Amino acid sequence: MDAAAIGALIGVGRVAEVFAHGADVLKLYRDPGAKPQAFREAAALALVEAAGLPTPRVLGVGEFGGRWGLVMSRAPGPSFGDALLADPAQLPRYLAALVGVHERIHRAAGSGLARLKTRLAAALERAEGLDAATRADLGDRLAALPDGDRLCHGDFHPMNVSGPPEAPVVVDWLDATVVRRRPICPDLAAAPARPPRRPSPRPRSPPPRPTWCAAPHSRPGCPSLPRHASPRTCRTRPRRCWRWPTAPADGILCAAPTRD
Repeated sequence: MDAAAIGALIGVGRVAEVFAHGADVLKLYRDPGAKPQAFREAAALALVEAAGLPTPRVLGVGEFGGRWGLVMSRAPGPSFGDALLADPAQLPRYLAALVGVHERIHRAAGSGLARLKTRLAAALERAEGLDAATRADLGDRLAALPDGDRLCHGDFHPMNVSGPPEAPVVVDWLDATVVRRRPICPDLAAAPARPPRRPSPRPRSPPPRPTWCAAPHSRPGCPSLPRHASPRTCRTRPRRCWRWPTAPADGILCAAPTRD
């Protein structure tokens, strides 16, 4: 496709950039070899759109200037994250909208998408630093988990939800998979909100430590210190145990204060 159709940069993500494309947008992956990712996200968008969820409409997939991407309808802005940064007082409205749209996603069927267990198994095989026994044990635990048929976005956060709270649009569906939806524990759902913690009292400053004689450790018996039971076997002697007396070179005993 014509690279001249790429407009101004309007969004930056970890693996892709979003450009204006007339009245629509063009999401271009940074990796020139991301053709599979472009088609996978386009397919996920088509499936999610068919489920009636609020997402951009995929309009095409192609190569633009050596990079693969997909053309989509433009989601209304700003993102929930940007809106909250500009006005944190609106958190209750946006949080309620996030919870509502997230619940809608998990109620929808994920037919046609890859299973999350399959995706995790592949990631486990690619993971570095695991010995064979650990890798096999984790693989067995993953395989024992139950399968499901519910839709999971895979990267749901305020920066991937745009528009007003009354009409949110969810973007960035590259990691969408099929999962098992687990109900919230009834006891947890019915539990009252935890009250905010009171700030802990400011810790008191420790009393000043006495200044001990700087002479080399010589012999036990300084009258200003309590008697040490085993001075020559004291393990803290190299750190100047307070029970280990010191004497200066002229033989005068240490005048350090007595400690209880």
